[in-house]
Amino acid sequence: MLKSTVTGNYPKLPTQKGDINIRRMLHRFDKAEINRQELEQAFDAVTGRVVREQLESGIDLPTDGQIRWDDIVTPFASQADGFEINGLIRWFDNNVYYRKPAVVSDIKWRKPVAANAYRLAYSQVGKAVKVVLPAPYSLMRLSEDCHYHNQDRLLADLAALLRAEVEALVAAGAEHIQFDDPCLQYHVEDLSLAAEALNSVVKGFHATFWLCFYFGSIEKIAPDFGMFNVSIIAADCVSVPANCEQLLRFAHQQIPCFGMVDARNIKLEQDDILRQKYERISLLFPDAYISTSCGLEFLPHASALEKIRLLGRTVKQFRGE
Repeated sequence: MLKSTVTGNYPKLPTQKGDINIRRMLHRFDKAEINRQELEQAFDAVTGRVVREQLESGIDLPTDGQIRWDDIVTPFASQADGFEINGLIRWFDNNVYYRKPAVVSDIKWRKPVAANAYRLAYSQVGKAVKVVLPAPYSLMRLSEDCHYHNQDRLLADLAALLRAEVEALVAAGAEHIQFDDPCLQYHVEDLSLAAEALNSVVKGFHATFWLCFYFGSIEKIAPDFGMFNVSIIAADCVSVPANCEQLLRFAHQQIPCFGMVDARNIKLEQDDILRQKYERISLLFPDAYISTSCGLEFLPHASALEKIRLLGRTVKQFRGE
């Protein structure tokens, strides 16, 4: 039966007055009006709220919303040895920016980044919560190499960094771990290199691993999905509708996840059109996932909430619930 999930992040700023505003709390922290413990308590409270919102909206597999993260690469670079955090760079073709990490010495894992957030999210609901990490290849592409000057060595050390993170997550009980690789579809000449790196990260661990693509076409990647030792392949089927056909055609060694709900547009999809798509998908892949096209933090909180309610409701209705 079809299941619903979200791709990754979730709006940090609330709609309702009186709810915790993370931006305001960070500003107060910078001004020394609150201490680190109070800031962490705010992060915890907002994480709990967004996980509950997803479940109350009918989402089968929520994420923690990545409330502590400004983007997907900086948290790992800032908590590992070997990086410096540089200035703001545009995040693909969106009107948001991230701080580009610079590799300035040998990369070494220092401590878990995602495990504590996973434990908190799980404690809020007592059921599976999907963890989202950068794939080693995109982490490399989204960083600046000022030290290795050797792609193979740099990618190997980034893979080792992420493998240590996965080990901590599995030890914490994480069952679903998603790797985002939005850069790979723009550099398909490195497909074998990216697959080898990711496979070295997941080898030997007992978890359900996901590989997620968004913001581009997977046409040149899809025929080689079998190179990746993951259980689920996810793709954005909104920015590139043809990605749906690629998943239907090539995702036979994995379970596909179809990003059908637009996470960059406040306009709501029509229920009947979504249902038509679900019917076609379920004929070939009855156990497929339906998701948002990418992370939801591009939308205001009220619009993101409408989107996940639409997603949860339509998948449940399709299942006859």
